Amino acid sequence: AVNADGKTTGWLHRTVAPSISSTFDASSVHQMPIELGMGVMNIPFAIDNIQLENPAAKAHTRIGWFRSVANIPRAFAIQSFIAEMADELGQDHKAFLLDLIGPARKIDPVELKDEWNYGESPEEYPLDTGRLRRVVEAVCEKANWGRDLPAGRGLGLATHYSFVTYTAAIVEVEVSEDGDLTIPRIDIAVDCGPQVNPERIRSQMEGACIMGISLAMVGEISFKDG
Repeated sequence: AVNADGKTTGWLHRTVAPSISSTFDASSVHQMPIELGMGVMNIPFAIDNIQLENPAAKAHTRIGWFRSVANIPRAFAIQSFIAEMADELGQDHKAFLLDLIGPARKIDPVELKDEWNYGESPEEYPLDTGRLRRVVEAVCEKANWGRDLPAGRGLGLATHYSFVTYTAAIVEVEVSEDGDLTIPRIDIAVDCGPQVNPERIRSQMEGACIMGISLAMVGEISFKDG
Protein backbone atom coordinates (compact mmCIF):
# COMPACT_ATOMS: atom_id res chain seq x y z
CA ALA A 1 0.00 0.00 0.00
CA VAL A 2 1.27 3.46 -0.97
CA ASN A 3 -0.23 6.81 0.03
CA ALA A 4 -0.74 9.88 -2.15
CA ASP A 5 2.76 11.13 -1.32
CA GLY A 6 4.35 7.95 -2.68
CA LYS A 7 5.27 6.66 0.78
CA THR A 8 4.83 2.95 1.52
CA THR A 9 2.26 2.43 4.27
CA GLY A 10 1.60 -1.32 4.05
CA TRP A 11 3.57 -4.44 3.13
CA LEU A 12 2.17 -7.96 2.76
CA HIS A 13 4.86 -10.61 2.43
CA ARG A 14 3.79 -14.17 1.68
CA THR A 15 6.60 -16.72 1.43
CA VAL A 16 5.88 -20.29 0.38
CA ALA A 17 8.49 -23.04 0.18
CA PRO A 18 8.97 -26.56 1.50
CA SER A 19 11.03 -26.69 4.69
CA ILE A 20 14.29 -28.56 5.05
CA SER A 21 12.70 -30.06 8.17
CA SER A 22 10.66 -32.21 5.76
CA THR A 23 13.84 -34.23 5.20
CA PHE A 24 13.46 -35.52 8.75
CA ASP A 25 9.68 -35.22 9.21
CA ALA A 26 7.42 -35.84 6.21
CA SER A 27 4.50 -34.10 7.93
CA SER A 28 6.38 -30.78 8.07
CA VAL A 29 4.73 -28.30 5.68
CA HIS A 30 5.74 -24.89 7.13
CA GLN A 31 9.10 -23.15 7.29
CA MET A 32 10.98 -23.47 10.58
CA PRO A 33 11.65 -20.36 12.72
CA ILE A 34 15.29 -20.57 11.59
CA GLU A 35 14.23 -20.42 7.94
CA LEU A 36 11.79 -17.57 8.56
CA GLY A 37 14.56 -15.74 10.42
CA MET A 38 16.52 -15.50 7.18
CA GLY A 39 15.00 -12.39 5.64
CA VAL A 40 11.31 -12.66 6.54
CA MET A 41 10.82 -12.08 10.27
CA ASN A 42 13.54 -9.43 10.19
CA ILE A 43 12.36 -7.20 7.33
CA PRO A 44 13.94 -3.94 8.57
CA PHE A 45 11.59 -1.41 6.99
CA ALA A 46 9.99 1.64 8.61
CA ILE A 47 6.49 0.72 7.41
CA ASP A 48 3.50 1.16 9.69
CA ASN A 49 1.74 -2.04 8.62
CA ILE A 50 3.65 -5.24 7.84
CA GLN A 51 1.96 -8.62 7.56
CA LEU A 52 3.96 -11.84 7.11
CA GLU A 53 2.40 -15.11 5.99
CA ASN A 54 3.83 -18.60 5.52
CA PRO A 55 1.29 -20.91 3.88
CA ALA A 56 1.85 -24.66 3.84
CA ALA A 57 3.99 -26.28 1.15
CA LYS A 58 4.53 -30.03 0.97
CA ALA A 59 7.98 -31.18 -0.12
CA HIS A 60 8.12 -33.50 -3.13
CA THR A 61 11.87 -34.10 -3.11
CA ARG A 62 14.75 -34.15 -0.66
CA ILE A 63 15.96 -30.66 0.28
CA GLY A 64 19.51 -29.58 1.12
CA TRP A 65 21.19 -26.40 2.33
CA PHE A 66 22.28 -23.75 -0.17
CA ARG A 67 24.67 -20.81 -0.06
CA SER A 68 23.27 -18.27 2.44
CA VAL A 69 20.40 -20.76 2.80
CA ALA A 70 16.90 -19.18 2.80
CA ASN A 71 18.25 -15.63 2.45
CA ILE A 72 18.66 -16.09 -1.31
CA PRO A 73 14.98 -16.19 -2.35
CA ARG A 74 13.97 -13.60 0.27
CA ALA A 75 16.58 -11.04 -0.75
CA PHE A 76 15.78 -11.58 -4.43
CA ALA A 77 12.02 -11.24 -3.95
CA ILE A 78 12.10 -8.23 -1.64
CA GLN A 79 14.79 -6.24 -3.43
CA SER A 80 13.36 -6.94 -6.89
CA PHE A 81 9.93 -5.78 -5.74
CA ILE A 82 11.41 -2.60 -4.26
CA ALA A 83 13.00 -1.85 -7.63
CA GLU A 84 9.64 -2.38 -9.33
CA MET A 85 7.91 -0.11 -6.80
CA ALA A 86 10.44 2.68 -7.29
CA ASP A 87 10.06 2.43 -11.07
CA GLU A 88 6.27 2.39 -10.89
CA LEU A 89 6.26 5.47 -8.63
CA GLY A 90 8.88 7.28 -10.72
CA GLN A 91 11.25 7.56 -7.75
CA ASP A 92 15.02 7.12 -7.59
CA HIS A 93 15.70 3.54 -6.48
CA LYS A 94 18.37 4.48 -3.93
CA ALA A 95 16.23 7.22 -2.34
CA PHE A 96 13.18 4.95 -2.26
CA LEU A 97 15.15 2.12 -0.64
CA LEU A 98 16.65 4.36 2.04
CA ASP A 99 13.20 5.77 2.78
CA LEU A 100 11.89 2.24 3.30
CA ILE A 101 14.76 1.43 5.68
CA GLY A 102 14.03 4.64 7.56
CA PRO A 103 16.19 6.41 10.15
CA ALA A 104 19.11 4.76 11.90
CA ARG A 105 17.80 2.70 14.81
CA LYS A 106 18.54 -0.57 16.62
CA ILE A 107 15.70 -3.07 16.60
CA ASP A 108 15.40 -5.89 19.14
CA PRO A 109 14.97 -9.11 17.10
CA VAL A 110 12.56 -10.40 19.75
CA GLU A 111 10.22 -7.51 18.95
CA LEU A 112 10.13 -8.88 15.40
CA LYS A 113 9.35 -12.35 16.81
CA ASP A 114 12.74 -13.50 15.52
CA GLU A 115 13.91 -15.53 18.49
CA TRP A 116 16.73 -17.20 16.53
CA ASN A 117 18.69 -14.10 15.42
CA TYR A 118 21.25 -16.24 13.61
CA GLY A 119 22.15 -17.84 16.94
CA GLU A 120 23.52 -14.58 18.33
CA SER A 121 22.60 -12.56 21.42
CA PRO A 122 19.84 -10.04 20.58
CA GLU A 123 21.42 -7.60 23.04
CA GLU A 124 24.83 -7.75 21.37
CA TYR A 125 23.47 -8.12 17.83
CA PRO A 126 20.31 -6.06 17.35
CA LEU A 127 19.14 -5.31 13.82
CA ASP A 128 20.96 -2.03 13.12
CA THR A 129 19.33 -0.09 10.29
CA GLY A 130 22.08 2.52 10.50
CA ARG A 131 24.60 -0.08 9.35
CA LEU A 132 22.22 -1.17 6.59
CA ARG A 133 21.86 2.42 5.40
CA ARG A 134 25.63 2.90 5.38
CA VAL A 135 26.36 -0.08 3.12
CA VAL A 136 23.74 1.21 0.67
CA GLU A 137 25.29 4.67 0.71
CA ALA A 138 28.83 3.26 0.44
CA VAL A 139 28.12 1.02 -2.56
CA CYS A 140 26.24 3.82 -4.33
CA GLU A 141 29.23 6.12 -3.86
CA LYS A 142 31.70 3.56 -5.22
CA ALA A 143 29.49 2.70 -8.20
CA ASN A 144 28.78 6.38 -8.88
CA TRP A 145 25.02 5.87 -8.61
CA GLY A 146 22.99 8.26 -10.74
CA ARG A 147 25.61 8.75 -13.44
CA ASP A 148 24.56 8.96 -17.07
CA LEU A 149 24.66 5.58 -18.77
CA PRO A 150 24.75 4.80 -22.48
CA ALA A 151 21.81 3.12 -24.16
CA GLY A 152 21.50 -0.53 -23.22
CA ARG A 153 23.19 -0.15 -19.82
CA GLY A 154 21.62 -0.11 -16.37
CA LEU A 155 22.41 -0.39 -12.66
CA GLY A 156 20.65 -2.75 -10.26
CA LEU A 157 20.75 -2.08 -6.51
CA ALA A 158 20.01 -4.47 -3.64
CA THR A 159 20.72 -4.75 0.08
CA HIS A 160 20.17 -7.48 2.66
CA TYR A 161 20.85 -8.45 6.27
CA SER A 162 22.23 -11.99 6.41
CA PHE A 163 23.94 -13.84 9.29
CA VAL A 164 24.38 -10.60 11.29
CA THR A 165 26.15 -9.04 8.29
CA TYR A 166 24.96 -6.05 6.30
CA THR A 167 25.53 -6.12 2.55
CA ALA A 168 24.64 -4.03 -0.48
CA ALA A 169 25.45 -4.60 -4.14
CA ILE A 170 25.18 -2.74 -7.42
CA VAL A 171 25.37 -4.74 -10.64
CA GLU A 172 26.03 -2.93 -13.90
CA VAL A 173 24.56 -4.75 -16.88
CA GLU A 174 24.66 -4.16 -20.60
CA VAL A 175 22.33 -5.59 -23.24
CA SER A 176 23.53 -5.40 -26.82
CA GLU A 177 21.30 -4.74 -29.83
CA ASP A 178 21.35 -8.49 -30.43
CA GLY A 179 20.09 -9.16 -26.89
CA ASP A 180 23.38 -10.45 -25.46
CA LEU A 181 23.82 -9.61 -21.78
CA THR A 182 27.18 -8.80 -20.22
CA ILE A 183 28.13 -7.60 -16.73
CA PRO A 184 30.99 -5.09 -16.88
CA ARG A 185 31.16 -4.40 -13.13
CA ILE A 186 29.82 -5.35 -9.70
CA ASP A 187 30.32 -3.26 -6.55
CA ILE A 188 29.67 -4.67 -3.08
CA ALA A 189 29.76 -3.08 0.37
CA VAL A 190 29.99 -5.41 3.37
CA ASP A 191 29.75 -4.63 7.08
CA CYS A 192 30.33 -7.82 9.05
CA GLY A 193 31.92 -6.17 12.07
CA PRO A 194 35.48 -7.02 13.20
CA GLN A 195 37.49 -8.84 10.53
CA VAL A 196 39.95 -11.66 11.16
CA ASN A 197 40.72 -12.53 7.53
CA PRO A 198 39.68 -9.82 5.03
CA GLU A 199 40.75 -11.95 2.07
CA ARG A 200 38.33 -14.65 3.17
CA ILE A 201 35.52 -12.08 3.15
CA ARG A 202 36.56 -10.88 -0.31
CA SER A 203 36.60 -14.44 -1.65
CA GLN A 204 33.13 -15.08 -0.21
CA MET A 205 31.72 -12.01 -1.93
CA GLU A 206 33.44 -12.71 -5.25
CA GLY A 207 32.20 -16.30 -5.13
CA ALA A 208 28.69 -15.09 -4.36
CA CYS A 209 28.77 -12.87 -7.46
CA ILE A 210 29.79 -15.76 -9.68
CA MET A 211 27.24 -18.10 -8.14
CA GLY A 212 24.44 -15.53 -8.32
CA ILE A 213 25.11 -14.76 -11.97
CA SER A 214 25.23 -18.44 -12.86
CA LEU A 215 21.91 -19.02 -11.06
CA ALA A 216 20.24 -16.12 -12.84
CA MET A 217 21.56 -16.87 -16.32
CA VAL A 218 22.35 -20.55 -16.75
CA GLY A 219 21.27 -22.52 -13.66
CA GLU A 220 18.50 -25.12 -13.90
CA ILE A 221 17.05 -27.85 -11.71
CA SER A 222 15.07 -30.58 -13.42
CA PHE A 223 13.30 -33.71 -12.23
CA LYS A 224 12.54 -37.01 -13.94
CA ASP A 225 10.85 -40.13 -12.55
CA GLY A 226 10.71 -38.58 -9.08
